[in-house]
Amino acid sequence: MLCMKKNIEIDDETCRDPNIYCKFRSGCMIWYLYKEKLRKNRLKKKKR
Repeated sequence: MLCMKKNIEIDDETCRDPNIYCKFRSGCMIWYLYKEKLRKNRLKKKKR
């Protein structure tokens, strides 16, 4: 996947700078997958 902010190829589904502002986030697949992964981890912790 391509990071639109830094214009680099990223192999995994993790945003490299999640705490830094990025104007591309609203349409960023990497950011979407990163947030989904965080959401799933939170749900797993709540179920325990």
